[in-house]
Amino acid sequence: MLAHFGDNSVFMDVAGIEAGVDFVEVINQAIDSCDVLLAVIGREWVTCSDGLKRRIDNPNDFIRLELEMALKRNVPIIPVLVEGAQIPSITELPNDLKALVYHQSFELRDNFWESDIRRLIDQLGCVNLEISQPPHIPVASKGWITHAIIICTAIVIVIIASLDLLLPSSSTQQHSEIPSTQDFSTLESVATLQLPKPSNQEEQTVTLLSGNPFFSVSEENITQWNPNINRIENSFKITDYLTASIRLSDGRLALGTRDGAIAIWNPKTNKTEFTLPGHSGAVTALAVMADGLLVSGGWDKAVKIWNIETAKLHITLEGHINQIRALAVFADNRVVSASMDGAIKLWNLEKLDNVKVRTFNDNNKPVNALAILIDARLAAGTEDGVIKVWNLTTGKAETQLAGHHDWINALVALPDGRLASGSDDANVIVWNLGKREPDVILKGHLTKVTSLVLYSNEHIASASVDGVIKLWDISSLH
Repeated sequence: MLAHFGDNSVFMDVAGIEAGVDFVEVINQAIDSCDVLLAVIGREWVTCSDGLKRRIDNPNDFIRLELEMALKRNVPIIPVLVEGAQIPSITELPNDLKALVYHQSFELRDNFWESDIRRLIDQLGCVNLEISQPPHIPVASKGWITHAIIICTAIVIVIIASLDLLLPSSSTQQHSEIPSTQDFSTLESVATLQLPKPSNQEEQTVTLLSGNPFFSVSEENITQWNPNINRIENSFKITDYLTASIRLSDGRLALGTRDGAIAIWNPKTNKTEFTLPGHSGAVTALAVMADGLLVSGGWDKAVKIWNIETAKLHITLEGHINQIRALAVFADNRVVSASMDGAIKLWNLEKLDNVKVRTFNDNNKPVNALAILIDARLAAGTEDGVIKVWNLTTGKAETQLAGHHDWINALVALPDGRLASGSDDANVIVWNLGKREPDVILKGHLTKVTSLVLYSNEHIASASVDGVIKLWDISSLH
């Protein structure tokens, strides 16, 4: 949280209150100025005692005070469940806290801690966070708290002792294997590139842009790579924090930023030619239509279509109730969007004054990746590692591919009719859709795969959060 939002945007109650100050007044000011409160709940949250009675039964306990104030003032509350805890039942809570059970919870799983934290940060994008100059609050070693996030962790102090700080070490992080009775083949990469480590964080979300030249885009850098000689040819430092990127038909790049803008950047001149106003939150997905129009989706739940030639907004498509996570475009310019609420929407833009939309959703699992197959079906990857192949004519999911065990970040339709997928479980799988099973598993990555592209008809490229880019020759699998 601190790495993503910044020190001044996250307030942790006990750790952040100076000695000698009125903690009730500090909490009162913090609740008034925050946009969302995260209540971290472990297995002993309800039963934790001060020696005489349960802490949540004590009207003067500050964790109870925080929750009571937030509930009375309609502050968004997310109960964050750790250590396998469940949301308390309404009968276990005092009257002033009973409304907590109606707030949608979020689980942080020990084996998927990093990916779950990223999902939580993504979901916080759905809250209207207003980072502005804050009122003064006496906070230990931090002079200020901004209008952002309060994390309630008071009772977690007790849980931490039994959780070893709740943080699974990187050495014990496990990547799930593909469960199968068949001995699927594996493939070695033909080229590997290590991007420079970012200065301010351990991980970097890398997006690959196929074409000539071949680019990788991370939060603050654009790198030009020549896989034929396995080296970086050029690197560009970007001042904006990048959250989405795509190559336009003329070779320029569209770069979505955390503040919602979309920059049109020319790699030949290393200059931003102009900027589209974009979205009211971070830009999370970009796609290009056959006629050159640019499609964008963002934290603000909107899909927008832009005319790059005139630098003007063409149309805004509204209907999602959560942030957009993926976009895809058919050759006939129909647009597909997917969001954290699990909804997949198919937009028919034939008549702009009467846009028709169909919605597909059967399990409410957040959808993070889309790909249009050569037979015009749609593949969608979800948070639980499942890929569903949709027939958009019938509106039904015809095929389910189960093999990954964590968030699917990338899908690529291959020219021979197969599908490739990349996941937080560090695996890349090439699927035989007819047999509904893997043809090959690409296991060269050691951590989460964030991007996957078709480099040529015989090669795919993949990238992971440790900055490793790999090129795979799949011609032998034809």
